[in-house]
Amino acid sequence: MNTRRSGTIHPADLAALLEIKETALFLALTMSLPLFIHLIPCGGSVPLGARLLPIFYAPFIAVFFFKPHVGMISGLLAPWANLLLTGRPDPVTALALSCELALFAVFSKMIMAASGRLPIAAPAAYIASVFITGAVLGLFPSFSAGVPGTEAFVRAIAISWPGILMLLLVNMAAVLYKHRKNED
Repeated sequence: MNTRRSGTIHPADLAALLEIKETALFLALTMSLPLFIHLIPCGGSVPLGARLLPIFYAPFIAVFFFKPHVGMISGLLAPWANLLLTGRPDPVTALALSCELALFAVFSKMIMAASGRLPIAAPAAYIASVFITGAVLGLFPSFSAGVPGTEAFVRAIAISWPGILMLLLVNMAAVLYKHRKNED
């Protein structure tokens, strides 16, 4: 990093340090993947996004290949940006998703640091983030809709098992890509 004689950081160096371009790219991906998934016709009362969890793919890839804040910022902002642009999700869901995605990014990084990038980081981080978010938001009746935290957690996992499998596949693909790239 270049510093001038005054000890200040040059703006280009600060942008590189903060990975602003990458954060903007992953915010756009985090916002757009769910929009594309919701275009697919789906029967039943549960939206396809709640089943496949597309909003979690880009933050995980961001955390895997870049600094954790890239995934955290994209996860925190994407639900609110989608709410402003499309009117969906509703504000309570946007709050829950923002919390889940921020925790997901932190837990993903922690699990990868502890496990050496095992391909279970994304599914484990998702399950942990849903559990913690449900427990915290469950303390506030206006957010829990009268559903006890453990019941909401079990329901969320039962609905999202295809997405948990997709997160496992995304995680495995990232590990394989990184491994092959390191071999070159």
